[in-house]
Amino acid sequence: MIWPQLVVLVLTYPAFLWIVQNRVRGRYCSASYPVVHRSLPFTAFYAAFTEVLPQNIRGGVFATIYAVAIATFGGTAQLVVTWLLHVTGDPLAPSWYLLLAAIVGSSR
Repeated sequence: MIWPQLVVLVLTYPAFLWIVQNRVRGRYCSASYPVVHRSLPFTAFYAAFTEVLPQNIRGGVFATIYAVAIATFGGTAQLVVTWLLHVTGDPLAPSWYLLLAAIVGSSR
């Protein structure tokens, strides 16, 4: 679980830089790249996390934790990224937000 997280940290900024520089080609992968890119470190984590929980509470606990995380970060991502783009004027602002989320996520 550590190596995919490090890959995400190393490749996030260059990937967003490529998307910004190649707007025509980048437009096609810009929606799918962050989703696939950020899901790599968590595939093993989800399996390990659910196996640690007792079977009788596994579904409820996992669903609650997942829902809170998605509501908190997924629900505010558009607002925060739009604000960052407006304040900084940097088209790479979404990469900084994703890097911050990756650092927070890897500090578990």
